[in-house]
Amino acid sequence: ISRMLEEGTGAFYNQTLYSPKDKPVISLKNNKNAEKYGGYSGEQKAYCSIFKYANDKGKEEYQLVGIPIQTSYEIKEGKETIENYIKNKYLKDIQYSNFEIIRNKILINQEYLDENNESMRLCSDVEIRPTKELIVNQQVSELVHFMNLGENKLEDTEKEKLENGYSYMFDYLLEKIKNEYKIFSSTYKKLIDKHSEFEKLEQSEKKSIINGLIDMMETGQGNLKAIGLGDREGRKNSQSFKTNKLLTMTFIDKSVTGMYERRYKINGVENSCSK
Repeated sequence: ISRMLEEGTGAFYNQTLYSPKDKPVISLKNNKNAEKYGGYSGEQKAYCSIFKYANDKGKEEYQLVGIPIQTSYEIKEGKETIENYIKNKYLKDIQYSNFEIIRNKILINQEYLDENNESMRLCSDVEIRPTKELIVNQQVSELVHFMNLGENKLEDTEKEKLENGYSYMFDYLLEKIKNEYKIFSSTYKKLIDKHSEFEKLEQSEKKSIINGLIDMMETGQGNLKAIGLGDREGRKNSQSFKTNKLLTMTFIDKSVTGMYERRYKINGVENSCSK
């Protein structure tokens, strides 16, 4: 599902305060140690940047990083530059040469094709979600409609059709994950042995699992607790974008109208196309 590109603004930090035992990484005040006094878990990011450099062996390395909202304001005010921020934050402890910013500003929700040629979007410098629209067949569409309509609004024949249709929906959605959502391959491997367990669930729990699978494919995460998995199953929020991954990505820039798009890779391979 396509989202509007945006630049992060507003609060500098995740506003949840953490005690010292929860290992916050940002202090409440500059002169107070976060490990001793507590603090915030992370900085909110305005956008991402991609840079490259040659390591101490002369090999070309690429990296995508998030630019914090606070730093973005400092850049706008001329108090900081992206180059200085990246060098001081990510390269201060290594030997390097030929530093270059490849992309100054990659906005939140930037679309790209991953190594499986699946359409994804960057939610941040560490989180991604699929953009593919979930399309199901007529039978599943009807069953999902019955399921979420409420039992008191169903005819007896519809109730019976729904009761007999849960297993079909479960298997159908698993097959769709397997074939069309490679990003959730680890979740799929956990689910393939859960069919008999799913059969034993109460109908309300089966409904929860079916909706959770749909949510996962549509939004990037779903509640699958009823079958022993997570309540945000599928969430990809610990990503790292470095050389090998970045070189497989094809970024997609679209016009405001959506009529035209340009696709490019960070190593200069590029093609323009119109819809």
